[in-house]
Amino acid sequence: MQSNDMEKAKAFSNKVFKACWDWFNGRPADDLPPLLYHFTDAAGLAGILGDGILRASLVTSLNDCSEIQHGVDLATNLVLERKKIRPSPFLDAALRYLPDPTPPWLHPLESSTFVVSLCGRIDKSVHWLHYGQTGKGVAIGFDATSMAAPPFRLVKVEYGKQKQRELVEGLLGEVQQALGADTAALPGGCPSKDEIAGHIFSICVRALAAEFKSECFIEEEEWRLLWFQIRKDSVVQGTSRPKYRSVDGRVVPYVEAPLGPEQLRAVRQIVLGNTSPLGPNDPGLKILVQEASPEAEIIRSLVPVR
Repeated sequence: MQSNDMEKAKAFSNKVFKACWDWFNGRPADDLPPLLYHFTDAAGLAGILGDGILRASLVTSLNDCSEIQHGVDLATNLVLERKKIRPSPFLDAALRYLPDPTPPWLHPLESSTFVVSLCGRIDKSVHWLHYGQTGKGVAIGFDATSMAAPPFRLVKVEYGKQKQRELVEGLLGEVQQALGADTAALPGGCPSKDEIAGHIFSICVRALAAEFKSECFIEEEEWRLLWFQIRKDSVVQGTSRPKYRSVDGRVVPYVEAPLGPEQLRAVRQIVLGNTSPLGPNDPGLKILVQEASPEAEIIRSLVPVR
């Protein structure tokens, strides 16, 4: 592929991708609860308040990676339905890339999604059991409005199948509209516009699927901070390069999301698990909280976990 031809293909790819991202960011924001809680352990608490760092983990490396597949399967079924009604080269390309969004051409546009899990409530044992170290951990309560700021996208996890389908339909329609608005063919050595649009749809489906979970988990009432890492021409844009940690025998990439002084001051509560060895009057804990978030109260959870 000649350099000029490649630039034309990249320009079209960027155009479709921007249309998708504008759609993502243009959706109405969810109504926020007063506080959003992040469950962690004592080491995580020290890192967040002491270093001003949240770790956002690659969503496909977590236990929730099956939820990404759930979103991909939903999109695949929707595209198959559309293909039965009106076949098109774009839908064929989308079906090729949904199982694996790696195209055969060099230097494609890529996206990875990193996530921080939050919850709007701390009065359920399910949260402490699964996220709060079986009652021995802590929950950090942030003023919710302080978390809804770039570079994050703050979303309420969607558990309903119908709403999930409507969101995928919206994304699909956005890609088809961008494709239909640019009818000029690319040079012969380039992938076709249908091929490029199908690839863009497949990677954006994975970003959207990070907002979905099965109805089986509806009691979790989860919120998520999403952080997207974009690669263009093999160059990472938008975030720092990931670091790595081991979780249950798996390698989990993560990015360090810095919290500014205003976000640290927006910590309103430190809730200690019912069986946490830390106490509200622990000297080290009080110094840590006083230095980072002087207005935060330290309380003990009354929710039992067994």
